[in-house]
Amino acid sequence: MPGDTEISWTDRTWNPTVGCTKPTLPGGAVSEGCRHCYAAELHNQRHIAYQNGQLQNVPQYARPFHQLQLLPERLLIPLRWTKPQRIFVNSVSDLLHEDVPDAFLDRAFAVMFLAADARGHVFQVLTKRPQRLQAYLTHPGRRALIAAAMAALPFPGAAPASVTFRDAPGPLTHPGLWLGTSTEHQAAAEARVPALLATPAAVRFLSCEPLLGELDLLPWLHFDHCPEEIDPAAYGTTSDETCSGCEGQGVMPRSECHARMASTLHWVIAGGESGRHARPMQPAWARLLRDRCASAGVAFHFKQWGTFDERGTRTSSGRSWPHRTLDGAHHDAYPDPEGGRLDDQGTAALLIHLHQRGPLTLKQARALLPGAPEWQVWAALEGLTRSGLAVHEGRAYHAGMDEDAARRAYGRLSGERACATCGCTEHWACPEGCWWTAEHQCSTCSDARASLRQR
Repeated sequence: MPGDTEISWTDRTWNPTVGCTKPTLPGGAVSEGCRHCYAAELHNQRHIAYQNGQLQNVPQYARPFHQLQLLPERLLIPLRWTKPQRIFVNSVSDLLHEDVPDAFLDRAFAVMFLAADARGHVFQVLTKRPQRLQAYLTHPGRRALIAAAMAALPFPGAAPASVTFRDAPGPLTHPGLWLGTSTEHQAAAEARVPALLATPAAVRFLSCEPLLGELDLLPWLHFDHCPEEIDPAAYGTTSDETCSGCEGQGVMPRSECHARMASTLHWVIAGGESGRHARPMQPAWARLLRDRCASAGVAFHFKQWGTFDERGTRTSSGRSWPHRTLDGAHHDAYPDPEGGRLDDQGTAALLIHLHQRGPLTLKQARALLPGAPEWQVWAALEGLTRSGLAVHEGRAYHAGMDEDAARRAYGRLSGERACATCGCTEHWACPEGCWWTAEHQCSTCSDARASLRQR
Protein backbone atom coordinates (compact mmCIF):
# COMPACT_ATOMS: atom_id res chain seq x y z
CA MET A 1 0.00 0.00 0.00
CA PRO A 2 1.22 3.56 -0.59
CA GLY A 3 2.47 5.46 2.43
CA ASP A 4 5.37 6.41 4.63
CA THR A 5 8.51 4.33 4.57
CA GLU A 6 11.71 3.76 6.53
CA ILE A 7 13.80 3.77 3.35
CA SER A 8 16.37 6.49 3.95
CA TRP A 9 16.54 7.87 0.42
CA THR A 10 12.83 8.47 -0.16
CA ASP A 11 9.75 9.82 1.62
CA ARG A 12 6.92 7.61 0.37
CA THR A 13 6.28 4.59 -1.80
CA TRP A 14 3.75 4.23 -4.62
CA ASN A 15 2.92 0.84 -6.10
CA PRO A 16 0.60 1.01 -9.14
CA THR A 17 1.64 -2.59 -9.84
CA VAL A 18 2.33 -5.47 -7.47
CA GLY A 19 4.32 -8.62 -8.12
CA CYS A 20 7.31 -9.46 -10.26
CA THR A 21 9.43 -12.25 -11.71
CA LYS A 22 13.18 -12.54 -11.30
CA PRO A 23 15.06 -11.05 -14.24
CA THR A 24 18.11 -12.69 -15.75
CA LEU A 25 21.45 -11.33 -16.84
CA PRO A 26 23.11 -12.12 -20.19
CA GLY A 27 23.78 -15.84 -20.18
CA GLY A 28 20.53 -16.66 -18.44
CA ALA A 29 21.62 -16.47 -14.79
CA VAL A 30 19.05 -15.10 -12.35
CA SER A 31 19.98 -11.66 -11.05
CA GLU A 32 21.63 -12.28 -7.68
CA GLY A 33 20.06 -9.15 -6.24
CA CYS A 34 16.66 -10.81 -6.68
CA ARG A 35 17.57 -14.22 -5.32
CA HIS A 36 16.32 -13.42 -1.79
CA CYS A 37 13.71 -10.82 -2.75
CA TYR A 38 12.18 -9.35 0.41
CA ALA A 39 9.04 -8.27 -1.44
CA ALA A 40 8.39 -11.76 -2.78
CA GLU A 41 8.91 -13.40 0.62
CA LEU A 42 6.60 -10.96 2.40
CA HIS A 43 3.91 -11.09 -0.29
CA ASN A 44 3.85 -14.87 -0.45
CA GLN A 45 3.55 -15.11 3.34
CA ARG A 46 0.51 -12.87 3.13
CA HIS A 47 -0.79 -14.83 0.14
CA ILE A 48 -0.82 -17.98 2.31
CA ALA A 49 -2.62 -16.02 5.02
CA TYR A 50 -5.19 -14.85 2.48
CA GLN A 51 -5.81 -18.42 1.38
CA ASN A 52 -6.40 -19.30 5.04
CA GLY A 53 -9.11 -16.69 5.37
CA GLN A 54 -7.03 -13.78 6.66
CA LEU A 55 -6.32 -10.38 5.02
CA GLN A 56 -9.52 -10.67 2.98
CA ASN A 57 -9.69 -6.87 2.79
CA VAL A 58 -6.43 -6.75 0.78
CA PRO A 59 -7.26 -8.47 -2.52
CA GLN A 60 -3.75 -8.09 -3.95
CA TYR A 61 -2.74 -11.06 -1.78
CA ALA A 62 -5.22 -13.33 -3.54
CA ARG A 63 -2.51 -14.03 -6.11
CA PRO A 64 1.09 -15.18 -5.58
CA PHE A 65 3.91 -12.70 -6.11
CA HIS A 66 5.01 -14.07 -9.48
CA GLN A 67 1.67 -13.08 -11.00
CA LEU A 68 2.10 -9.38 -11.75
CA GLN A 69 -1.02 -7.30 -11.04
CA LEU A 70 -1.97 -3.91 -12.48
CA LEU A 71 -3.69 -1.67 -9.94
CA PRO A 72 -5.14 1.25 -11.93
CA GLU A 73 -7.11 2.41 -8.88
CA ARG A 74 -3.78 3.53 -7.38
CA LEU A 75 -2.63 5.63 -10.31
CA LEU A 76 -4.07 8.92 -9.03
CA ILE A 77 -2.70 8.61 -5.48
CA PRO A 78 0.33 10.94 -5.99
CA LEU A 79 -1.99 13.69 -7.21
CA ARG A 80 -3.81 13.52 -3.88
CA TRP A 81 -0.61 14.12 -1.92
CA THR A 82 -0.38 17.90 -1.73
CA LYS A 83 2.96 18.14 0.08
CA PRO A 84 6.01 17.80 -2.24
CA GLN A 85 7.75 14.51 -1.55
CA ARG A 86 10.26 12.06 -2.96
CA ILE A 87 8.26 9.06 -4.12
CA PHE A 88 9.82 5.63 -4.72
CA VAL A 89 7.86 4.11 -7.62
CA ASN A 90 7.06 0.41 -7.20
CA SER A 91 8.98 -0.65 -4.14
CA VAL A 92 7.36 -4.11 -4.43
CA SER A 93 7.37 -4.51 -8.19
CA ASP A 94 9.03 -3.27 -11.37
CA LEU A 95 7.11 -0.71 -13.41
CA LEU A 96 9.07 -1.73 -16.52
CA HIS A 97 8.25 -5.43 -16.20
CA GLU A 98 7.52 -7.01 -19.56
CA ASP A 99 3.95 -7.83 -18.47
CA VAL A 100 3.08 -4.14 -17.93
CA PRO A 101 1.43 -2.86 -21.14
CA ASP A 102 2.71 0.31 -22.74
CA ALA A 103 -0.76 1.85 -22.36
CA PHE A 104 -0.54 1.40 -18.57
CA LEU A 105 2.93 2.92 -18.58
CA ASP A 106 1.56 5.91 -20.49
CA ARG A 107 -0.97 6.51 -17.73
CA ALA A 108 1.62 6.07 -14.97
CA PHE A 109 4.10 8.46 -16.60
CA ALA A 110 1.28 10.93 -17.30
CA VAL A 111 0.56 11.00 -13.56
CA MET A 112 4.25 11.45 -12.76
CA PHE A 113 4.82 14.31 -15.19
CA LEU A 114 1.61 16.05 -14.07
CA ALA A 115 2.21 15.53 -10.34
CA ALA A 116 5.82 16.67 -10.63
CA ASP A 117 4.54 20.01 -11.94
CA ALA A 118 1.29 20.36 -9.99
CA ARG A 119 2.47 18.96 -6.65
CA GLY A 120 6.23 19.36 -6.80
CA HIS A 121 6.88 15.65 -6.28
CA VAL A 122 10.06 13.84 -7.26
CA PHE A 123 9.46 10.34 -8.65
CA GLN A 124 12.28 7.84 -8.21
CA VAL A 125 11.74 5.12 -10.83
CA LEU A 126 13.99 2.14 -10.09
CA THR A 127 14.04 -0.82 -12.48
CA LYS A 128 16.07 -3.91 -13.23
CA ARG A 129 14.94 -3.58 -16.85
CA PRO A 130 16.59 -0.37 -18.08
CA GLN A 131 16.59 -1.62 -21.66
CA ARG A 132 12.81 -1.43 -21.73
CA LEU A 133 12.90 1.97 -20.00
CA GLN A 134 15.21 3.28 -22.72
CA ALA A 135 13.06 1.86 -25.53
CA TYR A 136 9.88 3.20 -23.96
CA LEU A 137 11.01 6.79 -23.31
CA THR A 138 12.86 7.18 -26.61
CA HIS A 139 9.96 5.92 -28.76
CA PRO A 140 9.24 8.65 -31.36
CA GLY A 141 5.53 8.90 -30.53
CA ARG A 142 5.81 8.52 -26.79
CA ARG A 143 5.28 12.17 -25.88
CA ALA A 144 1.96 12.30 -27.74
CA LEU A 145 0.77 9.05 -26.14
CA ILE A 146 1.61 10.25 -22.62
CA ALA A 147 -0.03 13.61 -23.37
CA ALA A 148 -3.23 11.84 -24.44
CA ALA A 149 -3.20 9.82 -21.21
CA MET A 150 -2.62 13.00 -19.22
CA ALA A 151 -5.59 14.76 -20.85
CA ALA A 152 -7.86 11.92 -19.69
CA LEU A 153 -6.85 12.18 -16.02
CA PRO A 154 -9.64 13.38 -13.71
CA PHE A 155 -7.55 16.19 -12.24
CA PRO A 156 -8.12 19.97 -12.49
CA GLY A 157 -5.89 21.44 -15.19
CA ALA A 158 -4.93 18.10 -16.68
CA ALA A 159 -6.20 18.97 -20.16
CA PRO A 160 -4.27 22.25 -20.63
CA ALA A 161 -1.23 20.69 -18.96
CA SER A 162 -1.34 17.88 -21.51
CA VAL A 163 -1.24 20.39 -24.39
CA THR A 164 1.80 22.12 -22.89
CA PHE A 165 3.45 18.76 -22.34
CA ARG A 166 2.64 17.56 -25.87
CA ASP A 167 4.11 20.66 -27.50
CA ALA A 168 7.25 20.84 -25.36
CA PRO A 169 10.51 20.36 -27.29
CA GLY A 170 13.31 17.98 -26.45
CA PRO A 171 13.46 14.56 -24.78
CA LEU A 172 11.05 13.25 -22.17
CA THR A 173 12.78 14.52 -19.05
CA HIS A 174 11.72 16.46 -15.97
CA PRO A 175 13.61 17.56 -12.83
CA GLY A 176 11.00 15.61 -10.87
CA LEU A 177 11.56 12.34 -12.73
CA TRP A 178 14.66 10.42 -11.61
CA LEU A 179 15.51 7.18 -13.41
CA GLY A 180 17.58 4.41 -11.86
CA THR A 181 18.60 0.80 -12.15
CA SER A 182 19.79 -1.83 -9.67
CA THR A 183 23.39 -3.04 -9.83
CA GLU A 184 24.45 -5.55 -7.20
CA HIS A 185 27.87 -6.36 -8.70
CA GLN A 186 30.06 -5.69 -11.73
CA ALA A 187 28.23 -8.04 -14.10
CA ALA A 188 24.87 -6.42 -13.33
CA ALA A 189 26.36 -2.96 -13.88
CA GLU A 190 27.84 -3.96 -17.22
CA ALA A 191 24.46 -5.32 -18.31
CA ARG A 192 22.32 -2.40 -17.13
CA VAL A 193 24.22 0.87 -16.79
CA PRO A 194 24.80 1.50 -20.53
CA ALA A 195 21.04 1.37 -21.20
CA LEU A 196 20.39 3.78 -18.33
CA LEU A 197 23.01 6.22 -19.62
CA ALA A 198 21.39 6.07 -23.06
CA THR A 199 18.06 7.16 -21.57
CA PRO A 200 17.37 10.90 -21.33
CA ALA A 201 16.94 11.92 -17.69
CA ALA A 202 17.42 14.89 -15.39
CA VAL A 203 18.84 12.48 -12.81
CA ARG A 204 20.19 8.96 -13.35
CA PHE A 205 20.91 6.87 -10.30
CA LEU A 206 22.08 3.43 -9.27
CA SER A 207 20.83 1.36 -6.37
CA CYS A 208 23.75 -0.88 -5.42
CA GLU A 209 21.72 -2.80 -2.87
CA PRO A 210 22.19 -5.51 -1.97
CA LEU A 211 25.85 -4.93 -2.76
CA LEU A 212 27.13 -8.45 -3.34
CA GLY A 213 30.57 -7.93 -4.85
CA GLU A 214 33.15 -5.37 -5.86
CA LEU A 215 31.63 -2.80 -8.18
CA ASP A 216 33.87 -0.28 -9.92
CA LEU A 217 31.85 2.47 -11.57
CA LEU A 218 34.82 4.27 -13.10
CA PRO A 219 33.80 3.42 -16.70
CA TRP A 220 30.50 5.28 -16.22
CA LEU A 221 31.43 8.15 -13.89
CA HIS A 222 32.23 11.44 -15.57
CA PHE A 223 32.54 15.04 -14.51
CA ASP A 224 29.48 17.23 -14.60
CA HIS A 225 31.98 19.98 -15.44
CA CYS A 226 34.71 19.35 -17.97
CA PRO A 227 38.04 20.44 -16.43
CA GLU A 228 39.15 21.68 -19.83
CA GLU A 229 36.26 24.13 -19.88
CA ILE A 230 37.09 25.38 -16.39
CA ASP A 231 40.75 26.08 -17.11
CA PRO A 232 41.96 25.31 -20.65
CA ALA A 233 45.45 26.53 -19.82
CA ALA A 234 45.85 24.18 -16.88
CA TYR A 235 44.40 21.08 -18.51
CA GLY A 236 45.15 21.80 -22.10
CA THR A 237 44.56 19.68 -25.17
CA THR A 238 46.82 17.66 -27.38
CA SER A 239 45.26 19.19 -30.48
CA ASP A 240 42.36 21.35 -31.55
CA GLU A 241 40.23 18.22 -31.92
CA THR A 242 40.92 16.34 -28.71
CA CYS A 243 40.16 16.82 -25.03
CA SER A 244 42.41 15.58 -22.23
CA GLY A 245 40.47 16.97 -19.31
CA CYS A 246 38.41 13.96 -18.23
CA GLU A 247 39.79 11.62 -15.60
CA GLY A 248 39.87 7.97 -16.59
CA GLN A 249 38.93 8.63 -20.19
CA GLY A 250 42.24 9.53 -21.75
CA VAL A 251 42.40 11.71 -24.82
CA MET A 252 39.22 11.65 -26.88
CA PRO A 253 37.41 13.81 -29.42
CA ARG A 254 36.15 16.92 -27.68
CA SER A 255 32.62 16.31 -28.97
CA GLU A 256 32.60 12.85 -27.37
CA CYS A 257 33.99 14.21 -24.10
CA HIS A 258 31.32 16.88 -23.82
CA ALA A 259 28.61 14.40 -24.83
CA ARG A 260 29.66 12.24 -21.90
CA MET A 261 29.13 15.20 -19.61
CA ALA A 262 25.44 15.07 -20.54
CA SER A 263 25.17 11.26 -20.24
CA THR A 264 26.41 10.54 -16.76
CA LEU A 265 25.35 9.16 -13.42
CA HIS A 266 24.20 11.66 -10.81
CA TRP A 267 23.53 9.57 -7.71
CA VAL A 268 24.66 6.24 -6.23
CA ILE A 269 22.91 4.41 -3.38
CA ALA A 270 24.67 1.56 -1.60
CA GLY A 271 23.56 -0.90 1.06
CA GLY A 272 23.84 -4.43 2.37
CA GLU A 273 21.34 -7.28 2.20
CA SER A 274 18.70 -7.92 4.87
CA GLY A 275 16.73 -11.01 5.77
CA ARG A 276 17.19 -14.61 6.84
CA HIS A 277 19.35 -15.52 3.86
CA ALA A 278 21.36 -12.30 3.75
CA ARG A 279 24.90 -12.31 2.42
CA PRO A 280 27.39 -9.93 4.09
CA MET A 281 28.64 -6.82 2.34
CA GLN A 282 32.39 -6.24 2.53
CA PRO A 283 33.33 -2.74 3.73
CA ALA A 284 35.85 -2.42 0.89
CA TRP A 285 33.03 -2.70 -1.66
CA ALA A 286 31.13 0.21 -0.12
CA ARG A 287 34.29 2.29 0.25
CA LEU A 288 35.15 1.85 -3.42
CA LEU A 289 31.75 3.23 -4.43
CA ARG A 290 32.09 6.10 -1.98
CA ASP A 291 35.56 7.00 -3.20
CA ARG A 292 34.65 6.78 -6.89
CA CYS A 293 31.67 9.04 -6.29
CA ALA A 294 33.77 11.54 -4.34
CA SER A 295 36.34 11.63 -7.13
CA ALA A 296 33.71 12.25 -9.81
CA GLY A 297 31.57 14.66 -7.79
CA VAL A 298 28.61 12.25 -7.77
CA ALA A 299 26.19 12.26 -4.84
CA PHE A 300 26.59 9.15 -2.65
CA HIS A 301 23.97 7.76 -0.26
CA PHE A 302 24.81 4.93 2.14
CA LYS A 303 21.50 3.34 3.10
CA GLN A 304 22.37 0.58 5.57
CA TRP A 305 24.69 -2.29 6.42
CA GLY A 306 21.85 -4.81 6.41
CA THR A 307 21.73 -7.99 8.45
CA PHE A 308 25.53 -8.05 8.79
CA ASP A 309 27.44 -5.09 10.18
CA GLU A 310 30.83 -3.87 8.99
CA ARG A 311 32.58 -6.51 11.09
CA GLY A 312 30.61 -9.29 9.39
CA THR A 313 28.57 -9.91 12.53
CA ARG A 314 24.91 -10.78 12.16
CA THR A 315 22.79 -8.22 13.99
CA SER A 316 20.27 -9.48 16.50
CA SER A 317 17.42 -7.56 14.90
CA GLY A 318 18.16 -8.84 11.43
CA ARG A 319 18.29 -5.23 10.30
CA SER A 320 20.64 -2.44 11.25
CA TRP A 321 18.67 0.63 10.19
CA PRO A 322 20.21 2.82 12.90
CA HIS A 323 23.68 1.68 11.84
CA ARG A 324 24.02 3.68 8.65
CA THR A 325 27.53 5.02 9.01
CA LEU A 326 30.46 4.12 6.79
CA ASP A 327 33.80 4.71 8.49
CA GLY A 328 32.02 6.80 11.09
CA ALA A 329 30.23 9.18 8.70
CA HIS A 330 26.68 9.34 7.40
CA HIS A 331 26.37 9.66 3.64
CA ASP A 332 22.97 11.10 2.79
CA ALA A 333 23.69 13.16 -0.31
CA TYR A 334 21.12 13.84 -3.03
CA PRO A 335 21.67 15.06 -6.58
CA ASP A 336 20.49 18.39 -7.91
CA PRO A 337 18.40 17.86 -11.07
CA GLU A 338 18.39 21.54 -11.99
CA GLY A 339 21.00 22.14 -14.63
CA GLY A 340 22.77 18.84 -14.06
CA ARG A 341 24.88 20.27 -11.23
CA LEU A 342 25.41 18.70 -7.85
CA ASP A 343 24.41 20.41 -4.66
CA ASP A 344 27.08 22.31 -2.74
CA GLN A 345 28.18 19.19 -0.89
CA GLY A 346 28.81 17.28 -4.10
CA THR A 347 30.54 20.21 -5.73
CA ALA A 348 32.98 20.37 -2.81
CA ALA A 349 33.97 16.79 -3.62
CA LEU A 350 34.43 17.78 -7.26
CA LEU A 351 36.73 20.62 -6.20
CA ILE A 352 38.87 18.14 -4.32
CA HIS A 353 39.16 15.89 -7.35
CA LEU A 354 40.04 18.72 -9.70
CA HIS A 355 42.75 19.91 -7.37
CA GLN A 356 44.44 16.53 -7.68
CA ARG A 357 45.03 17.43 -11.33
CA GLY A 358 46.21 20.97 -10.74
CA PRO A 359 45.73 24.01 -8.49
CA LEU A 360 42.46 25.89 -8.36
CA THR A 361 42.24 29.64 -8.07
CA LEU A 362 39.69 31.44 -5.94
CA LYS A 363 37.96 32.60 -9.13
CA GLN A 364 37.61 29.01 -10.37
CA ALA A 365 36.30 27.85 -6.98
CA ARG A 366 33.66 30.55 -6.98
CA ALA A 367 32.65 29.60 -10.52
CA LEU A 368 32.20 25.99 -9.44
CA LEU A 369 30.20 27.01 -6.38
CA PRO A 370 27.73 29.61 -7.67
CA GLY A 371 25.77 31.08 -4.80
CA ALA A 372 27.74 29.18 -2.17
CA PRO A 373 28.64 31.03 1.03
CA GLU A 374 32.17 32.37 1.11
CA TRP A 375 33.09 30.12 4.04
CA GLN A 376 32.42 27.05 1.89
CA VAL A 377 34.54 28.32 -1.00
CA TRP A 378 37.43 28.89 1.39
CA ALA A 379 36.78 25.50 3.02
CA ALA A 380 37.23 23.72 -0.27
CA LEU A 381 40.36 25.65 -1.18
CA GLU A 382 41.89 25.38 2.28
CA GLY A 383 41.19 21.65 2.47
CA LEU A 384 42.75 21.15 -0.93
CA THR A 385 46.13 22.23 0.40
CA ARG A 386 46.33 18.96 2.35
CA SER A 387 44.99 16.05 0.32
CA GLY A 388 44.63 13.61 3.22
CA LEU A 389 42.43 15.89 5.26
CA ALA A 390 40.72 17.23 2.18
CA VAL A 391 39.50 13.81 1.10
CA HIS A 392 38.14 13.12 4.56
CA GLU A 393 36.49 16.53 4.76
CA GLY A 394 35.05 16.08 1.30
CA ARG A 395 33.46 12.78 2.24
CA ALA A 396 32.16 14.08 5.55
CA TYR A 397 30.62 17.20 4.10
CA HIS A 398 29.40 15.29 1.04
CA ALA A 399 27.63 12.98 3.47
CA GLY A 400 25.17 15.69 4.36
CA MET A 401 26.58 16.97 7.64
CA ASP A 402 25.34 20.35 8.66
CA GLU A 403 27.86 23.17 8.67
CA ASP A 404 28.73 23.04 12.37
CA ALA A 405 29.08 19.24 12.41
CA ALA A 406 31.37 19.31 9.39
CA ARG A 407 33.53 21.98 10.99
CA ARG A 408 33.86 20.02 14.21
CA ALA A 409 34.72 16.80 12.37
CA TYR A 410 37.36 18.54 10.30
CA GLY A 411 38.78 20.40 13.29
CA ARG A 412 39.35 17.20 15.23
CA LEU A 413 41.51 15.83 12.42
CA SER A 414 43.47 18.95 11.64
CA GLY A 415 45.70 19.35 14.67
CA GLU A 416 45.80 20.52 18.26
CA ARG A 417 46.72 24.17 17.83
CA ALA A 418 43.79 26.53 18.34
CA CYS A 419 42.88 30.17 17.97
CA ALA A 420 43.87 32.08 21.14
CA THR A 421 40.68 34.16 20.93
CA CYS A 422 37.94 31.61 20.27
CA GLY A 423 39.65 28.19 20.44
CA CYS A 424 38.96 27.06 16.86
CA THR A 425 41.39 24.48 15.50
CA GLU A 426 43.89 24.91 12.71
CA HIS A 427 42.76 24.41 9.09
CA TRP A 428 39.07 24.88 9.87
CA ALA A 429 36.60 27.65 10.63
CA CYS A 430 35.20 28.64 13.99
CA PRO A 431 31.52 29.58 14.39
CA GLU A 432 32.57 33.22 14.07
CA GLY A 433 33.91 32.59 10.56
CA CYS A 434 37.64 32.85 11.21
CA TRP A 435 40.17 30.58 9.55
CA TRP A 436 43.52 29.00 10.29
CA THR A 437 46.15 27.99 7.76
CA ALA A 438 49.61 26.51 8.08
CA GLU A 439 51.03 29.41 6.07
CA HIS A 440 49.32 32.17 8.05
CA GLN A 441 49.18 31.39 11.73
CA CYS A 442 47.67 34.14 13.86
CA SER A 443 46.57 34.58 17.46
CA THR A 444 43.32 36.46 16.92
CA CYS A 445 40.22 35.86 14.82
CA SER A 446 40.56 39.15 12.98
CA ASP A 447 44.17 38.45 12.01
CA ALA A 448 43.26 34.95 10.81
CA ARG A 449 40.53 36.30 8.57
CA ALA A 450 42.75 39.07 7.24
CA SER A 451 45.54 36.66 6.40
CA LEU A 452 43.27 34.66 4.14
CA ARG A 453 42.00 37.72 2.32
CA GLN A 454 45.59 38.50 1.36
CA ARG A 455 46.17 35.12 -0.32
